[in-house]
Amino acid sequence: MEATGLYCFTLTNFLAINTIDIWVEHASRIKKSTALERGKMTR
Repeated sequence: MEATGLYCFTLTNFLAINTIDIWVEHASRIKKSTALERGKMTR
């Protein structure tokens, strides 16, 4: 998920308490990713 500060805190806290794996990534790294484009999936 994208790190959005306080907006994602409740969800990440819930997932951590329930031992569900999560990956929080900074928005700039997601945007610069070559594998994903906004609104499109590449195959």
